[in-house]
Amino acid sequence: MERLVRNRPSCGETRRPSRPRIGGFTLTELLVTMAIMALLLALLLPALSGALGGAGQAQRQSLFRDAARAMLEYAQDHQGSFPKVTNLAEADQQVRQALEPYLDKKLLRGLPPMGWRYTVKPKFSLNFVKLDQIRNPGCKPIGGEPFSGRRDTGKVLVIFADGHVGRMTQEELSKALTLPLIEEKGTGGGVPFDVNEVECSQ
Repeated sequence: MERLVRNRPSCGETRRPSRPRIGGFTLTELLVTMAIMALLLALLLPALSGALGGAGQAQRQSLFRDAARAMLEYAQDHQGSFPKVTNLAEADQQVRQALEPYLDKKLLRGLPPMGWRYTVKPKFSLNFVKLDQIRNPGCKPIGGEPFSGRRDTGKVLVIFADGHVGRMTQEELSKALTLPLIEEKGTGGGVPFDVNEVECSQ
């Protein structure tokens, strides 16, 4: 009986094995996907940068609190006196050296440049006053970010003589720095504005 051979290629005919069709993006689909991703990134980046900026500000504030604590501990260990500064231009460096025993080395390295309240005027300078002489310590700034460290909020971090850390506008800080750290009796000395919800009137 003759066998039938089906689908047998004839002489000289070659048959290639069929390959499964591989699906892929068309150019239009690719462009639409990229446009959607770009839109999502544009929506998410401001929120992400805001969160990162907030974390950075919180870290700076934490470092300033550590510096404030170290300053108060130094004063308590030195009969109420603050670190002495012999060169006003090197005040930050000299204060850092004095605070080394009171701050972890890692924290000290992470502490940003600061301005400290040292001047040639005795009643205005930490060189000449003691902690227990300062009236209204919650309103008297003793250090903080220099004016060049202004942030987008328009406020700078400030360390007050009672050890708390807050924010002040540069105008508020300038006004506060015009008041001496210690007041003579009968001269008043109240600050004409509130600082971080602290009433500073005498």
